[in-house]
Amino acid sequence: DPTGVGFCPSYSAGAVAVRDEYVFIPQSLSGSVKVYDVSVPSTPVHVSSYQLDDGLKDIVLSGDYAYLANQDSGLRVLDISDPLNISEIAQVVTDNAYGVAVSGLYVYLAVRGYGLRTYDVSDPFNPVEMSLIDTPGSAWHVKAAGDYAYVSNSSSGMSIVDITEGGFPELIETIDLSAHVNRLSISGDNAYVACSETQLSIVDISDPFQPEEVGIYRPVDGLDLVATADNYAYVIVQDKDLYVIDISDPYLPVEVGQLTEMDEAHSIVIEGDYAYIAADFDGMY
Repeated sequence: DPTGVGFCPSYSAGAVAVRDEYVFIPQSLSGSVKVYDVSVPSTPVHVSSYQLDDGLKDIVLSGDYAYLANQDSGLRVLDISDPLNISEIAQVVTDNAYGVAVSGLYVYLAVRGYGLRTYDVSDPFNPVEMSLIDTPGSAWHVKAAGDYAYVSNSSSGMSIVDITEGGFPELIETIDLSAHVNRLSISGDNAYVACSETQLSIVDISDPFQPEEVGIYRPVDGLDLVATADNYAYVIVQDKDLYVIDISDPYLPVEVGQLTEMDEAHSIVIEGDYAYIAADFDGMY
């Protein structure tokens, strides 16, 4: 079973990202981005902060930059080359920015009620909006992997978007999972999709034009978050319990461990031997 090794209080921790020995936590309500040194995982140390606007929903790191979805304040870009002295270098205002992903020189922003916005960030100081594509339902989370971006559309399933043209992506398919789609994770030829109140859906995406649901894990309670590493999926059930699922056979996922000591978990990232979990008012585990 997984074991809790460290904790730090962090008001309204809504997302989490890791680079080297530093963890970046956007605080949704306060609008502050907190940086912690986790070189000793049992004793995280707060080393810096940067103030943005409330409504910080998601974060992704690429090189020396952090890209954040800041709800009605849009896309925010931070220089994190020195984690002890982070600073904002760009902002593009748009409504309802909830999810963010990066691939190469492009950032993809999931915008609820609009779809997927694409920005050229070849110059991170001057992001340029390239396109907006409509996706079914309400886009609110996005992952980029290889030639494709994968968008969770709340009650309208998961969309697959071809991003080979960079700034001009193309929606190629949407799979209905008969449930409200929350977060998702991509590993190899499969997408692992957290469907609230129902299940973890495992979708074969080896042919992105014909995605197929091949496996299902149904916990006792609703499932909210998922991250994957190697042959395991790490899922958060009812915002509080961490379950470890063996996915070596995607057709037959099996629970192999759990940890029940959190509350209000909003984001999970796996880095090396550790899981980092943003747990709203509880802080980070």
